Amino acid sequence: FCCAAIDAAQQKIAAQQKAMLEQAQKPQVAEDGNSDSAPAAPNIGPSPEDIAALQKQSLDTLLPVLRLEAALFLAMGYDGFDGAGLDAAVPVPEGIGTPLTSLHVTMAKFHAGALDRAVGGANSVESLSEDLGQAGKISVDRASIGDMKMRDTAMRLLNGDPLSMAMLDGANFGAIEFNGIGVIVPAGGTARVDKIALSGMAFDHSFLKSFGFSVGGFKQNVADLDPAAQEGLRKFHLKTITANLGLNYQWDPDKKTASLHDVAVSVAELGSVQFNADLVNVDPAAGLAGVPGLAKATLRYQDATLINRLLRASADERVKPAD
Repeated sequence: FCCAAIDAAQQKIAAQQKAMLEQAQKPQVAEDGNSDSAPAAPNIGPSPEDIAALQKQSLDTLLPVLRLEAALFLAMGYDGFDGAGLDAAVPVPEGIGTPLTSLHVTMAKFHAGALDRAVGGANSVESLSEDLGQAGKISVDRASIGDMKMRDTAMRLLNGDPLSMAMLDGANFGAIEFNGIGVIVPAGGTARVDKIALSGMAFDHSFLKSFGFSVGGFKQNVADLDPAAQEGLRKFHLKTITANLGLNYQWDPDKKTASLHDVAVSVAELGSVQFNADLVNVDPAAGLAGVPGLAKATLRYQDATLINRLLRASADERVKPAD
């Protein structure tokens, strides 16, 4: 009964959100009722207060489910387990707002480490494949999640604390990595990513204290892109794109300082940009009064062939025959 009531409430909120969006997209009718007589003021859509109210309703609806999951999480404990040879196919019902028509998941091997009342739980998966039917296919050679520390957060949920960033204080997560990712999109194109990683995520003082993120070896054949993207890249004479990006963030709540280091974006065929910054007066609790200041920053660009390709593109434009 509880789950059915929650599902009904979520459907009601979703319907309200849909109605607000549809109303925002409708043209405004002039006061005389004739939409063609004069242009009316644009509809700016739902107000921030309306959006905030719906968000609160959504959170309040989810809270009983989160409390139930917290109770189960705090009651759970095991030394570890392993599995192999998963092969499951699930039909996706129509009318649930997703382009998926079916889901077929296969996995060669699974390992779960020890979990004790929301602490631990590292696990890994090998040779994971998700066939999304008309939506494409995703494959991962290996995925892993490090140990987590969520006991205090689960206890706050179970005790009925209001949902806020303070609920996450003390929580942290081990490295999350996906290696050897392949994506096949419905149009037939393919993309490959060597590694996606999220590391060092921790929370303190009602704020995100640290995290790192990186994408390595994203490889895309230009010929597999849609025609508009191919045309945009035509002047660079690129056949492939090999991209990497990453960033590392650290916040010291006692010193009220933060650092953004190794913020980097690179395309091997063109060049790379790297940004580093040290911030002061970083105090989320101060609100608007605590505007962060910049202590030091560096920006570096290293060229591979971008400049030459731009010069070549400019020359091609100059010699292009007139229509």
